[in-house]
Amino acid sequence: MTSLNRREFIIHTSLATAGFFILTKTGCRSDSIPYVDVETAYGKLRGIRQNGVNIYKGIPYAGRVSGDRRFRSPALLEPWTGTREALQLGPPSIQIPNQTYGINEPEPAEDCLVLNIWTPKNDNKKRPVMFYNHGGGFSHGSGGSVAQDGTNLARNFDVVVVQTNHRLGLLGYLFLDELAGEDYAGSGNMGMLDIILGLKWVHDNIKAFGGDPNNVMIFGESGGGAKTSCLYAMLGAAPYFNKASIESGPGIRMTEPETAAETTSMLLKELNIAPKYWRKLLEVPAADLLDMQMKLPQLAARTSSGRSLGIGSTNPGGFGPVVDGVALPIHPFYPTAPEISREKPLMVGWNEDEYTFFGLAGGDTAAFQLDEAGLQERLKP
Repeated sequence: MTSLNRREFIIHTSLATAGFFILTKTGCRSDSIPYVDVETAYGKLRGIRQNGVNIYKGIPYAGRVSGDRRFRSPALLEPWTGTREALQLGPPSIQIPNQTYGINEPEPAEDCLVLNIWTPKNDNKKRPVMFYNHGGGFSHGSGGSVAQDGTNLARNFDVVVVQTNHRLGLLGYLFLDELAGEDYAGSGNMGMLDIILGLKWVHDNIKAFGGDPNNVMIFGESGGGAKTSCLYAMLGAAPYFNKASIESGPGIRMTEPETAAETTSMLLKELNIAPKYWRKLLEVPAADLLDMQMKLPQLAARTSSGRSLGIGSTNPGGFGPVVDGVALPIHPFYPTAPEISREKPLMVGWNEDEYTFFGLAGGDTAAFQLDEAGLQERLKP
């Protein structure tokens, strides 16, 4: 039997169960397809009713983040005239190939701030809203994967499901606050701030999709759990959600500013850019920045002192949310839970036997033969 890694297994099983999806392209439509239009604050959207759910894909929730908006807050989202089609997934964030698994999904792109919605009906009913943060650490993935399609969740439990794409990796978490001035404040958390803009869009528009803007649950798995952890500690997110669930990827600590600044220094050095000329980073092709994103952890590993403390809490050379004291004021759950979310219920869980994959992939077969004494010894560090 041919062996499959975890990712291949997910792809094959997900695609096998996704044959019922209607792939819609311009010029390839049938008049019998039941379109569903909805009015948002920015203009009218056209989705599709399918399997008892209204589905809207690739909805822009913020403006451009390329060009002079790279590493900073997005341009304002411009309203549109007429009816905008929301029938196909939008682009994921820039990342290495074959890390997203959406049907008919575009290639990754810098301008990636889109979201998808699944709702039983656009009927002004105040349904709970479940706002999902996709996995993939802080470097890959998308909200369009067939493995996390929101159709069944929306239909079976009468909820509205929302998922976003947002900036990842170097483009989402390069710390420039100390070099670039006020316009780039929060640069080390742009990926998280994108998600907050998605939450704000939901707050302002979800009523038209049959959702309750005052009953929003944020949740996520693996890297999405870490993102949810950060949102739980971010003042900017606080007005837009009411409860949270973290599955199999709690973010306890994130990156210290000193570590993030060291990573920025490494990047500039590798690109032969003097710190005072940091603006040249705006002209570097995204593909080259992605190459640097892959290269820097290897360079850092040669001098690493082993400071990593979990997802997002990186050694120099990695990219994740930065505890900058402003956008992310504190570590999500260190030394305590964030006071601002004291009244927001939180569930925490995990995927049973998940370490089977990580242990086998990393050659850690000893993990499956631990006794109590061995387990305690391993946990000491």
